[in-house]
Formats: sequence, structure tokens, C-alpha cells
Amino acid sequence: DYVHMSVKIVQLKKADMAAVQDINAILVLQLSYSKSAKPLRVKDLSVILKNKNFHMWVLRNGKKIIGMGSLVIYHAPMGLRSRIEDVAVDENYRGRGFGERITRKLIEVARRLRVRDIELSSRPGRVAANALWQKVGFQKKQTNVYSIKFTK
Repeated sequence: DYVHMSVKIVQLKKADMAAVQDINAILVLQLSYSKSAKPLRVKDLSVILKNKNFHMWVLRNGKKIIGMGSLVIYHAPMGLRSRIEDVAVDENYRGRGFGERITRKLIEVARRLRVRDIELSSRPGRVAANALWQKVGFQKKQTNVYSIKFTK
């Protein structure tokens, strides 16, 4: 359809209010399962985008960001590794293959940068997302994931 053809995947290089509003609409309002998620500010996005090891790619329908995903690269003793974070598509555009397009772009970038592997995590309740990860080649690891939350 027309919308599918006009959507472009581009690396987000510049933080501005429009980008922040679109990202917040997707991540904070639609995707966040925690009511404690704080909206991103232009200043925050600027800091993120200045990090050369952080690659944020967005799906744009015209000027509007309708989806996103990030690839974080880091050096570890076993080699160059990476992690995919925050793959999300605006609820009005889901079910059209955009999540797969952005994920495949992140995999392509990781390959180009010659990383050893890519990891990601996804809540079990995100059925479509978990099916996508397997479709594009990710294998479920038998591991325990732990975290510590710090409050400000």
C-alpha cells in the first residue's frame, strides 16, 4: 500500500522536538509496561545520539517517526558485542512488516561492524515480538536475566 512504500529507514543523527515527541508517543505511551517510564527530552536524545557506539534507526513516514530500534556496540574480553534495544512500531502501523524491516537493518549494521553476536531480551507477553526475533534468526537462550533498578 501507499504508506508501506513511503516509509524509509534512516539513522537518526539529530535530536529535535518532533523526533522526541514521536519517540515518546511510541515508547512511553504505547510500549512501556512500567508507569514509571519518564519521557525523553531533547537534551537526553542529544546525549544518546552523540555516543558513537549507539546506533538509532527510525522508520519515517514522511517526517513522522513511526518506528524505531537501536543497536548498542560494546567491547568485551571475548570481542566486539552488541545488543538490540527498543524495537517498537507505532500501534497504528503494526502488522505491516515494519518491525522486521528495522530489525533486519540493525542486524545488517551489526554485521557491517563485525560484531561477534547480538543479544536482545523481550518480555514473554510480547508474542508478536518474540515470533519476530525467531523469524529473523535469533535463538532463545537458556539463561536467567537479572537486573538492579536504581532510583534517582
